[in-house]
Amino acid sequence: MPQERSPEVIRDVDIESIPFVHSYETMNTAYALKLVNSTFWQYETNRQRNHETRWLVQESLYLGWLPPKVWENTSIPRSSLGMQLTFDQVETALPVVYNSVFEQSDKWFEIESEPGGDAKRAQAIEDYLCYVVDDLRDGTGKTARTEFYHAIKDVLLYGNGGVLLEWDDVKKAPTIVHIDIRDLYVDESSPSPNLDDGRSVVLRRLMTVQELVDLRKDERMNIPEDKILWHMAKNRPITTGDNNQRNRDSLRNINRANAEDDSPLNPSDQRIEVLLYYTKDRIIWVLNRELVAFIGDNPYKSIPIVMAPCYIVPNRFYGLSIADVQEGNQRYIESLMNARLDELSLALHPPRVQKRGTITTPSQQRWRPGATITANDAKDVLFQQPSGATANVMPEVQYIEALAEKRTGITSMMQGKPTPGNVNRTAAGVNSQMSGSTSRMQMIVKHIEDFLVVPALYKIIKMVKVHNGASDMLPTRPQENGDKYVNPLVFQGDVRIKVHASSRMMTKESLMGIIGPIMQFMLSGPLMQSLQQTGRTLDFEEVTRMILEATGVKSRFTLVRPMNQQEQQAAQQPDPQQQMESQKAEADGQIRLQMGQMKQETEEKKGQIELQKEMIKKEPSEGEAEQRQQEMAFDMQKQDFQKQLEQIKIEAARETSRMNIEMKKMEMLLKGQSHGMSLQQMQEKAGMDRAIGSQAMEMAGARGRQDLDIEREKAVIGLQQQKEQGEIKAQQMKKADTETKKPKKARQRVKRPKTPSKKR
Repeated sequence: MPQERSPEVIRDVDIESIPFVHSYETMNTAYALKLVNSTFWQYETNRQRNHETRWLVQESLYLGWLPPKVWENTSIPRSSLGMQLTFDQVETALPVVYNSVFEQSDKWFEIESEPGGDAKRAQAIEDYLCYVVDDLRDGTGKTARTEFYHAIKDVLLYGNGGVLLEWDDVKKAPTIVHIDIRDLYVDESSPSPNLDDGRSVVLRRLMTVQELVDLRKDERMNIPEDKILWHMAKNRPITTGDNNQRNRDSLRNINRANAEDDSPLNPSDQRIEVLLYYTKDRIIWVLNRELVAFIGDNPYKSIPIVMAPCYIVPNRFYGLSIADVQEGNQRYIESLMNARLDELSLALHPPRVQKRGTITTPSQQRWRPGATITANDAKDVLFQQPSGATANVMPEVQYIEALAEKRTGITSMMQGKPTPGNVNRTAAGVNSQMSGSTSRMQMIVKHIEDFLVVPALYKIIKMVKVHNGASDMLPTRPQENGDKYVNPLVFQGDVRIKVHASSRMMTKESLMGIIGPIMQFMLSGPLMQSLQQTGRTLDFEEVTRMILEATGVKSRFTLVRPMNQQEQQAAQQPDPQQQMESQKAEADGQIRLQMGQMKQETEEKKGQIELQKEMIKKEPSEGEAEQRQQEMAFDMQKQDFQKQLEQIKIEAARETSRMNIEMKKMEMLLKGQSHGMSLQQMQEKAGMDRAIGSQAMEMAGARGRQDLDIEREKAVIGLQQQKEQGEIKAQQMKKADTETKKPKKARQRVKRPKTPSKKR
């Protein structure tokens, strides 16, 4: 074991009797030691009296722990089950808050230059900060986002959470480390959660002996020899925070050793208490409250620690947490449920009243299946049944859970199991509930933006200005063309840092309700035509960004891309299927036109026949028999003509069906050959199209010849009808002439003799 030696005792000084030590003056060791120890004791006393007990309660609520209870004056245990309402609330809000800050888009913050500034300089600063927070990793692959995650969980559970910023000369970048709220001692009179508004801060760290030995390389540090370090490690002081840590671990059934028993096998791994005292002007390190290791000016002119609250309490650093506001509701539910279990226990094991003097052993008095109780009279033993006051406890528990959701805005719908009700039956009702929860969670996200993330980024920029010169080069996020470096000179000047987490939350909820109608309206045909008439069109980049904002998806999906050369050539050539359809439509139109003409001619023939019938009816009635014969002959000719017309239609339909079959075969052949079509195949396809066109022309020529034959037959029939009508008219005129030339003979009536009637 190494040798041990206590450090020299530094004389005590009375700070109040010494003149002021201003920020620009050198502070001696005795004054610094007294200042740090006195400040630490005052801050620790105030915190122990007001907040450390509250943190222990918050841990018990999160773990759902209740102290064991027994029935009065007995060792029989009572129900002491915890209901983890706080756990559900914290674990539901944690992913919502974290994703809102870091995971809604790749560009979760923006750097803007001041008016008239250089935009490229702002972009370079943004690239470096993205590298520090998102890409810079330690030996285990952990990034700063992990530290922010732990800080956000502390915000929700304890009411405050934050990180420490320290500069790493090797990586040329700051390191971001999560700090436990129990290791931070702040000014009780601080008017806001911003540490820079207070007078000073003391951060307590436990560093190993080896870590302190490594600091001897820094000439500014006053690290004592190994003997003194070993003595300090064996006599490390204990704080109330250590005791609270042991109490917190006891809630999880973990037995933590005391500080003096925390002795690893390797002596260099023993830990020593280091108090880091920060003001805006000075930094002091004190080892074990006995030795001053460092006194120096604060080059950042701000405290390198950022803390954020959950719910702000006016004029106080410490904020309220979800556990604080849900303590009453959780204890109420636990009381109701445990009372219900106690009543069930009494119902299963009822107490009894028995006559004095009845002899029973303790084992006989316990209630169990098959137990037998002996008594002189059955009335000597009476059972006391519970009243059943907690029979309907579940509706009251549901009511308390509804009050808990109302208090924080973290509803059961956010937990993935909405409460049954009419409001959940429509999309509008669901959106209204989600928007209400989002508006409540938005302020917590806003606090994390304003007090944690944005101040951390500003303080990183200050550290870069302090620790780098014009000749240094800072690494940034790797680019597509290789690694990229930034000159520290770009950090000179002021910039604006914006984090859009809280605004994105409201934008997301608003867009989720209207993105469907907007997309349906914007992509409609009439609107697109109207935009084209005015010289405008739809910006699909903005549409994609709106969808990403609404869904919260970080990846961009390229749904629309430029066509390659082959696709452009294929698009310029006519579609064979469309050509075949147009040819088919043209052939159908010609057939319909021919059929319409034939129908019109038939109607005209029919009208002429009807006219001739009317003219014949008006003529004298002597040649009616001959006219009927002629009409019958004409009807027969008409029927023959209609039969010929029907036969022509049937042949045309057969020809059309044959053409459709041929076109379908060609379509199937083209569809089978469409994939991987080469230039030669396209030429063959053009040849097939020409063949189809020639076939269509031949078919059209055949139809034309058929039409000529039909016209000829119609002309022959018409000539025959005219000839017959002329013969009929000539016969009628000849007959009329003969009748006018012949004199009419008077008919003489011959008188017949009357025959006598015979009597019967």
